Amino acid sequence: MKLIRKIYHHLYYLVLSKLFINSLCKSASQESTIVVFDIDNTLSKTRASKIGDFCSTIPRHENMCLIAEYFCSHVNYNVFFLSVRPLRVLNDTRVWLEKNISSPGKHSVFFTKTPQQKIDLLHSLNLQSRIIFFDDMSYGSLENVLFFDPVIEAIDDSKIVHFGLDFIDESSSNSVDNSLQKISDTC
Repeated sequence: MKLIRKIYHHLYYLVLSKLFINSLCKSASQESTIVVFDIDNTLSKTRASKIGDFCSTIPRHENMCLIAEYFCSHVNYNVFFLSVRPLRVLNDTRVWLEKNISSPGKHSVFFTKTPQQKIDLLHSLNLQSRIIFFDDMSYGSLENVLFFDPVIEAIDDSKIVHFGLDFIDESSSNSVDNSLQKISDTC
């Protein structure tokens, strides 16, 4: 039974990856900028909530959700949510996004198995435009935040503009307008 479950999950993630790539490529053909948001510790305060089950009650990171709403509300941006989460919480994740980010119908959610797989997916795209990517690339407790350093190093690509934990933390104390200006200046 474990082998069947493992094969099923592998195939499911493979299908999700292909759907993600196809969705991004279709979006790119419309000459829109691709914007990708992680969820945990980027849009949500998963680490601070100490809720380990990815439930829909995890508090939102106010300014980051407002930044996501900004991108979702403009037609020249195609927004995707790409997270490392178990498949069993796909519906809870969609509910959380609907509750916390106002953008009806613009919640394309894809899961990967690892942070490296996120970057591999983004690198595998043959796009002319750059990708704006918001992801803390960290794990651990509030007292012991650790980083996926090899994955962060793999992001170093002229196609991917990465806004990591420093930007996410700064956005808490900055106004949304100041954060959007920093994004604009960087991109």
